[in-house]
Amino acid sequence: MRWWTAVFVVVLASCGVRRPDDTMIDARYRGPVRSRNIARGRNRYEVVCVPCHGDHSERQGPLLFRLHWYAPEIRHQVREGNSLMPAIPQHRLSDEDLEHLLAFFLTTGACDAEPTEESVNEESAEEARGLDAPWADPDDP
Repeated sequence: MRWWTAVFVVVLASCGVRRPDDTMIDARYRGPVRSRNIARGRNRYEVVCVPCHGDHSERQGPLLFRLHWYAPEIRHQVREGNSLMPAIPQHRLSDEDLEHLLAFFLTTGACDAEPTEESVNEESAEEARGLDAPWADPDDP
């Protein structure tokens, strides 16, 4: 392993980007995304997440988009927190709104889970993304 690869791994681990170990995830966090409300999820992201993570033009916190975590891992991180990210209690983000947030994350690459009841409407996803979305990468097809 090259020295810069080792440094990169250490930096990522220190930024709180480490995935929760599967054995750490409580059964109540398991299951697919239970919402398709992308617009509400985007709103919750802007209200609850942006103050710490920034809008990704500022890069205040760890980059969430294209994180590729699964829904149970994100639920666990949000509710349990860790040494670098405090838990977000239900009075700040309800379980229902957390599911909307996950639906939005499906459109950004932050979450790799798929909704099970119906697939996300691509037209709604495009509408939620917007043309000037800070997570959009013009170089990524």
